[in-house]
This record gives sequence, C-alpha cells and structure tokens, in this order.
Amino acid sequence: MTDSQSEDTTCPTCGKDDFSSRGYMKRHHTRVHGESIAGVELTCANCGDTYREKPNRVERSSFCSVECHNEFRSNNWTGEKAPNWKGGEVTLNCEQCGDEYKLIPAEAERGSRFCSIACKATHMRESGQWRKENNPRWTGGERPKYNGNWVYARKQARERDSFECQLCGVHESEFERELDVHHIIRVADFDDPQQAHTLENLVTLCRSCHITVEDIDIRELVKWDGSLDPQVLGHARREYRAFTRKMLEKGQTRTAFRDHVRGDN
Repeated sequence: MTDSQSEDTTCPTCGKDDFSSRGYMKRHHTRVHGESIAGVELTCANCGDTYREKPNRVERSSFCSVECHNEFRSNNWTGEKAPNWKGGEVTLNCEQCGDEYKLIPAEAERGSRFCSIACKATHMRESGQWRKENNPRWTGGERPKYNGNWVYARKQARERDSFECQLCGVHESEFERELDVHHIIRVADFDDPQQAHTLENLVTLCRSCHITVEDIDIRELVKWDGSLDPQVLGHARREYRAFTRKMLEKGQTRTAFRDHVRGDN
C-alpha cells in the first residue's frame, strides 16, 4: 500500500487504516463517529462554520443552510449591493395634483402617471376620459327606470333574503346603510322596465359583492395596469346575461345565481 493510499483510507478521527477503499472509511466515520466526511469541506460565507458539499456543487455553494443564505441576503443584498439594483426609486410628478411621488423602476416602467387612485379617478372624471361613449359601460345614455313598484319590490327582496347578502352572508346590521338589491337580468333588457322589478329577478347583495357581480370576475376583466378591457368586459356580460335568462326560464334563478357566482358549477 502506497503512502497516498494509506492517507486516503485512514480515518481522520481514530486513525484506523485497514479499509479497502476511501468509501468504506467514510461509511465507518459516519457510523462510528456520528459525522459524515463525504464531499469537500467548505466554510459558510455567513456564519463561518464548516460544512461539506458534493464535489460537483462546490463552485456554486457558499452557505451551509437555507437560513444562512437568507440571512446573508437580508444583511448584504440591499440597496446598491443587490445584484438587481437599478438605481433605486424613481421620482415622478403626478399629472393631477403635481406632487412628487416615488416608485421602484419596475413600476415606473409601466407608465405610472398618478400618485394615487384618488388622483387617477379625479383626472378621469374631470377630463371626461370615461364619459358617455368612452366608458366601457356606456349603453346609449338612457338611465334604467327605477319607478313604479321598484321601492316596494326592493323592500320585499331584502325582507325575503333576511337582510343578508346572498353571496357572503353578511347581515345589514353590520353596515350603516341598507344592502343593495341587484337585478339578475338588468332593467335595460326588458321592454317594460316594471317587469324587471319582480322578486324572482332580485337578489340582496352587499356593496362589495354587488360590484363583483356587476363585473362578473374582476380578476379576468382587469388588465395588468388596472384598466378595464371593454371587449372582454362586454363578452363576459353577454355570457352572464345569457346564463341568467336561461335560468330564469327554468325557474331556478336565485339558486343558480348563487352557485354561478360562487363557482360551484
């Protein structure tokens, strides 16, 4: 046995050297001494402890654990030290109020123009950007006629539904206002608006659920920049109205309505 072979197969802890291969020596060390000496010994860049790594991972390994890796990144990969540093926050001027506001470069690159939702809404209202035919919900300018028996039908619908939202179950007593009453098939779809004010076509909803129902599935209708896609919005509304009209003909409107919006079928 050569000197190199003797060194390679000698246990570094107890000195035993009668192993036929280095692999047997490593297994002996793990079993007898309770510590693995497989791989290459490295020093953790975060805590300074030694650890062992497979030879093919030595060039990519710098930390003894995920915790050390995360701690090192938290302490060292901030600001200008971060690998993806792009110069820090960008200062922009709000087109509505004129105030300065800051965004990270990734958000600024999306074409931000306003410092808040309130400023964006004010700009859209004052500029007329979404007024009349420019609004994706424009239906020709005629307001639905909520007269005749609407007030009585609305009250009856809320009483029938026990003053609870038929989607989330919240009770009217939890608000400082009455719950909304939603027309399952919109008033504009009826030749006689009074035919829309029937209990079978009404359902009680809270304001939040009412908005969600009006927009079908807001997650599918909102683009990445937060603006509504009129084409997708119109398609979704047509599908929803066709569904509710079909269910109304079957006499299953209210139950099917709840299941449809909740995604139960």
